[in-house]
Amino acid sequence: MEAHVAGSRSGSRKSRHPAACHQAVVLKHLVRLQVPTATRQRPLAGLWMGVYGPHGPEIISLGYDGRGSGSMIVATKITGDPNVPAGEVTFRVDPEPLSQPWPLGEVELITNRPMYTTNQAVAMAAALAVAAAQAALAPEQRRPAPGVLALPVWATPWVAEENDRLEAVAAEAAAADPIDLWDYLGPMGPPPLQEQTPLPPPPPAQIHQEQQGQPGLRRQPTRVVAVYRGQGRVAGPNFRNPEWIEGRLWVYDNGSVGFLWSGMYNFLVDLNRINPQLLGRAGVLGG
Repeated sequence: MEAHVAGSRSGSRKSRHPAACHQAVVLKHLVRLQVPTATRQRPLAGLWMGVYGPHGPEIISLGYDGRGSGSMIVATKITGDPNVPAGEVTFRVDPEPLSQPWPLGEVELITNRPMYTTNQAVAMAAALAVAAAQAALAPEQRRPAPGVLALPVWATPWVAEENDRLEAVAAEAAAADPIDLWDYLGPMGPPPLQEQTPLPPPPPAQIHQEQQGQPGLRRQPTRVVAVYRGQGRVAGPNFRNPEWIEGRLWVYDNGSVGFLWSGMYNFLVDLNRINPQLLGRAGVLGG
């Protein structure tokens, strides 16, 4: 008994040794992330990932907030950066896309998309391949494709008169059959490219990874098929002086989306939908 008490006292004295004070206890609280579910009525809902310039890849959650005239589609950061941290809204847009015909200002913004991307050469090459295939067809063989080709009008080969280029592009978009965004954003993925706009097939490794739900490996977007007007958030370091500026959310023909902080910024972040089950297996979502 005495030996036991002595041992306990000795252990108590050891616990108060200065070296023991340096062993800080770290308590972590894990909360399961509520992932919005995409439906035909809410096709954009879910988790998306994109590269925020020098800040690198970030994950956002797109959800539909509110009902009626005050409703919005809100993008909340799951992972953040020194300017706009996690938990803050990075952009918000109207709940419904613009109806056709799109204003010429919107069409011009879309055609300049390659100028806003981080890899202009790749974006231009993908759009040019589609434009060249369509230009090779006889006029009577061409049929209007959904949306607007993301290619500057000066590079569009089948539009001759410079003053009429934007009008021609807008008219073609308005003449196309209406689309169902669920066909692009739903679980089945985007529809195949039209016959008049073939692209080389992806390598087998890319096909396998796309089937596994991995983002960022799909074909390059070439057309914008839907436009949502909204605002994007900008802020200084440590989220100082946050403000909203005009922006656009574009839905691409490959099933991805992109948000453009327009005006003096012209900063584009393309986003790919990610499978929350993959994040759960990687331990990102917690539990």
